Amino acid sequence: MAKPVVLFLHGFLESSHIWQEIIPHVEQHVEVHTMDLPGHGDAPVLAEVHTMVLMADVVFYYCTKHKLQHITLIGHSMGGYVGLAFVEKYPQLLDHLILLNSTTKADSLTRKQNRDRGIRQVAKHKDVFISMAISNLFLPENHKKFKETITQLKQRAKKFPSEGIIAALQGMKVRPDRTDILTNFTGKKTFIAGKDDPLIPVQESRQIAKETGTKYYELPGGHMSYLEDTAQLRGILVELFKE
Repeated sequence: MAKPVVLFLHGFLESSHIWQEIIPHVEQHVEVHTMDLPGHGDAPVLAEVHTMVLMADVVFYYCTKHKLQHITLIGHSMGGYVGLAFVEKYPQLLDHLILLNSTTKADSLTRKQNRDRGIRQVAKHKDVFISMAISNLFLPENHKKFKETITQLKQRAKKFPSEGIIAALQGMKVRPDRTDILTNFTGKKTFIAGKDDPLIPVQESRQIAKETGTKYYELPGGHMSYLEDTAQLRGILVELFKE
């Protein structure tokens, strides 16, 4: 019997490398696939604006190339935004969507203004923006604990082209609310949130899960659950993959 197919999608300023602490613990249960989204990791920049739909099309191309069907897609943060766009456009390929430290909501006005500020900063001082942005993904009390990992994340992200970072910021800024897409998706759907997520309020995650009828897990850490709550996340994923 063939193993279930799982495709992992990273978030903004990340790459497929982030899943290295997760994959060895789940690959006995599933067929694992990872990829770099446009402008991140080793993936090329494709446009001035990398909309979530454009990135979903790239994911579709990957799935077609590798003949993937009945997919479980897990997306961290921006990867979840891409996953929702994929559900909207290619629902026939997806059996299960897992949103990790992500949201169905569109950017607020304040968040859009912050995206614009980030775009200007990347154009002038890319490395400074990356350093600040990645530091802000972690809870303050975890900066020391994950100092080496944070440094590695920054070093990798500084190799990404400015055009790709800006294109992703532009794409996230214009993405629509996709709460209805999650509500209407007939496959399995799971929310995994961080109780102290500094980017996505946990109250918002709880409400979306309730409103959309989505299975919900809450971890004690922040936005970087794959690092801050690795063991618990691995346990949840193994449990889900066995269903």
